[in-house]
Amino acid sequence: SGQFHHRKTLKSKERFEELGVITKSDAGVRDDSLTAYTVFGRYGLVFPLLDKENTIVNYFAVRFDLDSPKEEYLNQKGIYPAYPHPLTKKLYLAPTVIDCASLIQSRILDQREAVIALHDGELLEQHLEVIRSLYELEEIIIFKR
Repeated sequence: SGQFHHRKTLKSKERFEELGVITKSDAGVRDDSLTAYTVFGRYGLVFPLLDKENTIVNYFAVRFDLDSPKEEYLNQKGIYPAYPHPLTKKLYLAPTVIDCASLIQSRILDQREAVIALHDGELLEQHLEVIRSLYELEEIIIFKR
């Protein structure tokens, strides 16, 4: 619903704003002493993207409660669902987080197979870093839309 920041301190709201998770809005508020915010991923599904230490560094949101659904990233960092095991032999590159999540959900991946999502079909430096870190990689399969 986008209300996680309600009743939080001003300092924590400022930190959320620095991260881009909330942005000030000109929406009406019940009290002039309050500030309205728009929340990243509001009314949608939000997926975390991780760095190689498994720390969340980004979010991807599919917002479905809009006139037309919208997919967006908070920033350009991170890998979804996570960095694959270094002994991965077959790596699938899915064009989007939703495609990647669907492949994971299908349970067709065997041992030593992994999948990662590109950023809207774009191969970024962090994806190349993943590929270079896979010592026993034999095959890369790229899905296209």
